[in-house]
Amino acid sequence: MGACYGGTRGLMAVSLEGLRGNWKRLGKILFTLALAIAVLIHWDPGAMFYVGLLAASVTGLIDGRVSVAAGLLCIVCCPLLLIVDQEAWLQQSSLVNYYAANTGLYDLSNAADTMAIWAFYFLSIGVVALTVQYVVRERRSATRTAKVSTASVPDVRAVLDYDSNAF
Repeated sequence: MGACYGGTRGLMAVSLEGLRGNWKRLGKILFTLALAIAVLIHWDPGAMFYVGLLAASVTGLIDGRVSVAAGLLCIVCCPLLLIVDQEAWLQQSSLVNYYAANTGLYDLSNAADTMAIWAFYFLSIGVVALTVQYVVRERRSATRTAKVSTASVPDVRAVLDYDSNAF
């Protein structure tokens, strides 16, 4: 019975902690959506996607490593697109043209350049997000260390009072 979070009060504390986490997550989602909509109003949908991804990565909704993985995938695709650009028979393929048109690449002559630009964006977003997460984690650990070190040091007056009463 003692291991069950202290009865009803412990259960309520656990549920309130979960609710606080959900509100925090909802706030992050609303911030990301508001920023993405503001960017969409001023610029194009491509900018909205990248700024939204940056906001979601920095706030922790999406792990920054996802952006890095997408950037590395784009870099891997660049040589393949250069080969497709050099080989004329691949450009005549309706299957290649179909998939290229679906990704917004209507002309395969600059597909590798576009993919390299996407890779730069994804890698930049990933590096910024991971740097922010690192700085936040270091600050949190520094404050925890400071709290633990001040809490573990005994009060000198209490020790002196204890010793004087002992004699």
